[in-house]
Parts: sequence; structure tokens; C-alpha cells
Amino acid sequence: MISPPADDLTLGIDPGTANLGWALVSGDAQPNLVEWGVIHSPRRSSLGERLEAIDKGLRQILASHPVTDLAIERQVFVKNVTNAASVFCACGVIMLAAHQNGLRVAEYTPTQIKAAVTGSGNAGKRDVQDWLTRILECKTPITPDHAADAAAAAICHIHNRDIERGLGRRIA
Repeated sequence: MISPPADDLTLGIDPGTANLGWALVSGDAQPNLVEWGVIHSPRRSSLGERLEAIDKGLRQILASHPVTDLAIERQVFVKNVTNAASVFCACGVIMLAAHQNGLRVAEYTPTQIKAAVTGSGNAGKRDVQDWLTRILECKTPITPDHAADAAAAAICHIHNRDIERGLGRRIA
């Protein structure tokens, strides 16, 4: 007898070089928060050392969990070109890890993520936190903020994936 396929497991990512937020969310109609955290890099480390820490952290997560999808917050920068360049490097490490592990990858803007979680693309961090707590049925808010943002990216992806699969909730 063939076992039914396990729920898809989405790794949400809030990219950064000093603090990269991540969250594992399973399920479809009712998402379930599996695990979350932040990959930290030492303050005074070089960009190469920070990228290595990201690579090592992602390898540990992907080796420990049967991840199928990766949802990443698309970076939109208006100021601080130096910071943007380093975050784009981090995104390269993330995309490479996803490719090497055969993950389906989707990128979402902050506005798309906020809208998927709260219904408003202009929602503040507190609103996103409140809605995440409800959607994921958490007893306390997800902390730190980087991990909460990663969970929101995963929720956005699950919502969009369900719609693409025709599993979205239908209005009677």
C-alpha cells in the first residue's frame, strides 16, 4: 500500500546578512507552524563569513526537515545600496540552497505578504503579528520579528499555492 503524500512543508525566509529569519509551516487550508528561528552572524564578521553562516544554517534546516517549497520576501530597496548588495548576496546563497535541494521557490513583495496575512498590503508589523497568531493558532506572538516575517512569507506562499491548485476557499 502506498502512503498518502505528506503535507507540503514550506520554508519561509526573511533575508538578511546579520539576522536571517526562517519559519517552517506545513499544511494547506489550516497552516501549522512547525519550527522557526533566526540565523545570526557575528556583528563584525566579513560578508563572506556571514554568507557562510547562512549556508551552514540553511543546510542544517534542510537536512532536518522534508522541505518542499521555499518562500522568500523579495527585496525592495530605495536607500542604503551597501545593505542592499549584501542582502542580495544572501539571497543568492538562499536560492542556491533551494536549487540544490530541489525546492519550489517563490518570491513575494512585502506588500503581497502583508495582504495575504492581514488583508491589507499596508498593514503594520503589529497587525501582521496579531494575524499570524490567529492564523497559526499560537498562544504567544512569534518572536523575533525576523522569524515572524518569515512565517508570514510562508503563509503567503501556502495561500497562493492553494489558489493555484484550486484548493482555495470558495464563496458559496
